[in-house]
Amino acid sequence: MKGIFNRLKNKTTVTSVLYAGILVALVLLVCLKTDILEVFKGYEDEHYEVITDGFVNEDGSKANLRKIINNNAKDNYIRLYQKLPEGILPGESVNICSHNSFFNVYVDDVCIYRYEPRENFTGYGTGDVYHSMQVSPEDAGKELVIEVNNNYGADNGGRITDVTVCSNHLYNYLVFRERGLGFVLSVFIIFLGLVIIFLHFLLRRQNFSGYNLIALGTCSILLGGWALIESSIVQLLIGMTAALRVLDYSLLLLMTYPLICFVTSITKEKNPFYRRIAFASLATVITGVIIARVCFRMDLHNMQNVYLSYYGISVAFIGYILYKNHRYCKKEGIAENLKFFYIGAVALLICGTADGVIYAVNNNQVANNGTFLRIGLLVFISAMLVQIVVWFVNETRVNKRDNFVNALMQHAISGGTADATIQHVLEYLGNKLNAERVYIYENKDTKLYCNSYGWEKESGIQTDDQLLEDISDAEFIEGFYFKNFKEGNNIIIRDRKHAKKISPVLYKTMMERNIHSIVIAPIRSGSQYIGFLGVMNSPKESLDDIADILKILEYFISETIRRRGTERQLIAYSYYDQLTGVKNRRALHEFEKKNLDVCKPYGFIMCDINGLKKVNDTEGHEAGDCLITDISESLGIVYGMDNVYRMGGDEFAVYDLAPSKEAFLINIEKLKKEIDSRGRSASIGYVYRSSGDIDFEKVKREADDMMYKNKAEYYSNKMDRRKGR
Repeated sequence: MKGIFNRLKNKTTVTSVLYAGILVALVLLVCLKTDILEVFKGYEDEHYEVITDGFVNEDGSKANLRKIINNNAKDNYIRLYQKLPEGILPGESVNICSHNSFFNVYVDDVCIYRYEPRENFTGYGTGDVYHSMQVSPEDAGKELVIEVNNNYGADNGGRITDVTVCSNHLYNYLVFRERGLGFVLSVFIIFLGLVIIFLHFLLRRQNFSGYNLIALGTCSILLGGWALIESSIVQLLIGMTAALRVLDYSLLLLMTYPLICFVTSITKEKNPFYRRIAFASLATVITGVIIARVCFRMDLHNMQNVYLSYYGISVAFIGYILYKNHRYCKKEGIAENLKFFYIGAVALLICGTADGVIYAVNNNQVANNGTFLRIGLLVFISAMLVQIVVWFVNETRVNKRDNFVNALMQHAISGGTADATIQHVLEYLGNKLNAERVYIYENKDTKLYCNSYGWEKESGIQTDDQLLEDISDAEFIEGFYFKNFKEGNNIIIRDRKHAKKISPVLYKTMMERNIHSIVIAPIRSGSQYIGFLGVMNSPKESLDDIADILKILEYFISETIRRRGTERQLIAYSYYDQLTGVKNRRALHEFEKKNLDVCKPYGFIMCDINGLKKVNDTEGHEAGDCLITDISESLGIVYGMDNVYRMGGDEFAVYDLAPSKEAFLINIEKLKKEIDSRGRSASIGYVYRSSGDIDFEKVKREADDMMYKNKAEYYSNKMDRRKGR
């Protein structure tokens, strides 16, 4: 996430800051200079009086409307008495909120209101219902009697609350002020659900992991709808008791299936069997409830234990899914990436438990319950929105990274040989990652790490003399680099200050080489570290992405190095003489075909060992091999081993690209002295073309003729050539 915020910060413009300032100024203006805050002050000039706590029972004892129905009712019937307040104004009413109750209202024994709800699809339950009974100033001081009949008997569910004398519109305001927070939270939860569904259609092409955002959005809308009904504001505004009761029992039940579908989609294992179990369980519960209601006339209010058991089982099942996912990710060594989901889930669990405790402690008679649950739901859905953003950013990042790696692979394989492939990889990394240098160090022996490949922004692929110096501090490499690698971490040094804290040695190197940032990744062959790959001075915001790219490339680089070894072995067998280590006749023909520039000056030397046969016959073939290697080493010292070719048993050839004949002849003298210093003898023939010669075969014949002429002179002074050899 830090990288995301850094990128956003970098893209912030002056106009964006100014625009944000305008929005803030508008909010302050509306809040401080308008009457928007008056809604929180209430209606100071309006008259109202709450009389809920002033009722008494028939025996004159004080009545508690929220508990008296459950504890003291006889035959589900009770009469509650209260004097209407003095000073009733015209247009005022006695306003009541009832819950699962029949009741009649009397003023001085005159019935002014009756409420007898009919049976609905869920049973006789009504939930919260609001009532208004018109009274007049003449009713002030008269006796108010509420005759209540509990729908479910003395031990289950009825209450009378919010008995208030005031105008209708003021009563609506008072109820909303008390319960409006739950209403607003519920609406916001529904809104977030719609946002999530919108995000599904907006991001579905980037949703490579198949996260079921439709299920999460549906779950949020259902939960928000249930919480909205529980706030009772909807009942206050539109009534519709029977419809709202059906929705009240249905929405929370239906929420479980999309929730489990969503949880299943965010797991790495993605077992479809979980969704089938969830749907089968939901279908079983719905079927059972319908049969119980239709066939056995059971009231859904009396089946709350069934609902609670199903919710508990669903929560346990979700916990099981998450546990299995945790085990699976641990086994496979992959990240769960569910941080914000767990934060939201814990908040929801804590808030839901708090509301449950409050509900139980108050004997199921708490109006406006569920505020903590709504807050928990809001935190959960908000956390999931953040999680969705994190997923989307990660998916986009991974997709871009994979596309980058795929393009790099296509570029790399065009190199042909392993060496060329590695060079192409470094070149592509350097150019595309905007780095100043990319390099590979390899372990050449137990104490030495050599810079085998390199790319630099200014010079491109580096030659041997441009590579970095070798690292002989193997203790530092193994103690710092490999220690981090073994812990599964690439080394990311974001600046020199960071390097100074973790490694003085690395800090010193960064200062000497003007390195500002660096990412280093291991190169392994099996379990053995054979080297490391580094990227220097790339943009800081790209370092994490570079680390991921290098981690993916590790296996490719390692295999390419292994292939390089195989190629070099094949080349050694095909183009090098096994005894001397110089190149062979096939390599000479390859050089002439591909690399010899016949338009530039060049010389050709033929060298034939004198006395080889005699040495083999008299001293043995091992001594003869020593003679051959002495001559080849002499040639290598003067011309370089890569420029010497063994043409047969005792013959060697050399192309000398000396710029002048004088330089060419100096090398010939050096060769003769080197051979003489070893106590050996060889016949040498040579030809030089200062302007080049397209007919190099003719040049070779001339050198060969000269060599045999010199050899004949050598043997004429000693013995017959046949006997001498």
